[in-house]
Amino acid sequence: MCLSFSIKRRGIFLKMNHTSNIYKFFKIIVIPLGCLLLLTQIIRLIFFSFNYTLFDIHSISEYLQIVFYILRFDLSSIFTINLLYIAIASLPFAFIQHKRVRTFLFILFFVSNLFAFVFDIIDIAYYPYVHKRMTADVFHLIGKKSDFINLLPNYMSTFWYIILLILGFGMLFYVVCKRIFKEAISFQWNI
Repeated sequence: MCLSFSIKRRGIFLKMNHTSNIYKFFKIIVIPLGCLLLLTQIIRLIFFSFNYTLFDIHSISEYLQIVFYILRFDLSSIFTINLLYIAIASLPFAFIQHKRVRTFLFILFFVSNLFAFVFDIIDIAYYPYVHKRMTADVFHLIGKKSDFINLLPNYMSTFWYIILLILGFGMLFYVVCKRIFKEAISFQWNI
C-alpha cells in the first residue's frame, strides 16, 4: 500500500494506492458516518443551548463528559438508521457503479438521516414540556384520535424557530451530503 501526501487547491489530501479496498471502504462508509456523528453533536449542542436551564451541568467538562457517555447511543442509532445504506454500499459488485444505484444510495442516506435529524430538532421544543426525549410515544399520540392535527398550526406559529432550524439544517446537511458523495461513491471494488 503506497501512502503519499499531495497538496491540491482545497487542502492536504491523503492519497493511497487506489487498489486498496480499505481506503475505498473508508471513503464510502466511515467518512459519511463520521460526518453524521459530527452533525449529531452539533444538534446536541443546539439542544443543550436551548434547554440548559433544565440540566444540572455547570461546566464544559461536565458537558463533554455527558457527550462522551452518550456517544455509544449516538453510534448505535447512526448504524441502525444507516444499516441498509451500509449493506448496499458494502456490496463488492459492479452494479454499485451505475449512476442509478449511486443516486439511490445518496437519496437513501440523505432522506433517512434527515428524517432522524428532524426529530432531533423537534425535540428541542418538545423536551421542556415532557422532560424526556421524543420516543415512539409521539407516533402513538399522532395515531390516536387526538387533536394533534388541529393544534399543529398553533405549534408551528409558537415554535417558528424550530421550522427555521429544520430548514437551515436540512440545507446544511444537503450540502454536506453532496460534498461527501461527490468523492465517496466514485469507486470500484477490486475483487
